[in-house]
Amino acid sequence: MLYLYNFFHLNLAYSAIEETDRLNVIERCYWPLLRLARERNLPFGIELSGYTLETINALDPDWVKEFGSLIKKGTCELIGCGYAQVIGPLVPPDVTTANLKIGHSVYEQLLGVRPVVALLNEQAFSSGLVPIYKETGYEVIIMEWNNPAREHPEWDQEWRYLPQRARGAGNSEIQLIWNKSIGFQKFQRYAHGEIELDDLLAYIQSHQHEQRTRAFPMYGNDVEIFDFRPGRYMTEANIQKDGEWKRIDELYAALQREPGMLFVRPSEVRKLLNEPNANRLLLLSSAVQPIPVKKQDKYNVVRWGVTGRDDLGINTRCWRIFESVLKSHDATEDDWRELCYLWSSDFRTHITDQRWASYLDRLDSFEKY
Repeated sequence: MLYLYNFFHLNLAYSAIEETDRLNVIERCYWPLLRLARERNLPFGIELSGYTLETINALDPDWVKEFGSLIKKGTCELIGCGYAQVIGPLVPPDVTTANLKIGHSVYEQLLGVRPVVALLNEQAFSSGLVPIYKETGYEVIIMEWNNPAREHPEWDQEWRYLPQRARGAGNSEIQLIWNKSIGFQKFQRYAHGEIELDDLLAYIQSHQHEQRTRAFPMYGNDVEIFDFRPGRYMTEANIQKDGEWKRIDELYAALQREPGMLFVRPSEVRKLLNEPNANRLLLLSSAVQPIPVKKQDKYNVVRWGVTGRDDLGINTRCWRIFESVLKSHDATEDDWRELCYLWSSDFRTHITDQRWASYLDRLDSFEKY
């Protein structure tokens, strides 16, 4: 049996999306996702920050109600990441803790649930994050297989199909399920018309094994790239004229007819912990890659530390604000919320001119406050 799981990353703070485009993104990307889940009864994981959830609720509260209905029905599952997309290894532990706790508050307020599965922001892992995620109520993290496995040639390749455990600081550990960049990139190429349905089906079928039970992550990445283009890269594919969500629907329809395959929620992968190749305690970091992140070799944690427009400058300012908030005797949750927002990774890559100016204004205002 091959268990297929999917999770979709929603991010209205995405660096290349102007605020004026947000409602368009909800209509073209977020609603089709929920409709697909409901119409085909697909158990999707949907991951979004508290900030994105608040923003959707302000622009289109019906979407939040529909998402909540699908969660209650058991069709969809909320996957958390905190209030903002903060890179844990680059910020003080107190900020990561606040980010996760405030995220829980927003999830509970707007959806009535507290997620137990977390997607590590930008798949940036460090051992010190494990006890923080555990202490804030998370039971499982999602981390990419490709980069950690490349630096651990001793790992059995069969481990990539099953839930494991990630070793953290001290004696901490947390349950682990995998994301795979090659898989989600093939999914994207199919949706964009660069490969055909038979090609992707053959790739997914290649992960079946007659004698072994496996779980395979079909998709684990952005939603804002289907029937919409953020405009971040000059090399972006043209939108398919027949509709990318239509192509995606055809893919899931074909897979639902495939023998030996079953769609499950990401959290249900944990049911395979007793399989022979599951439940290994793994050290994800290595000397070559002490902080593994997602996708290609060119990505590493300093991408959000010293690149972008002025990452070094704005990170320094955020550290100074953090020290002031920490020393303050009357700092509120709103202060921590604003600090988490200002430390988001989305302001530290290819941000638009308009959003960069708005960010600096907000950073200035909070510094003065």
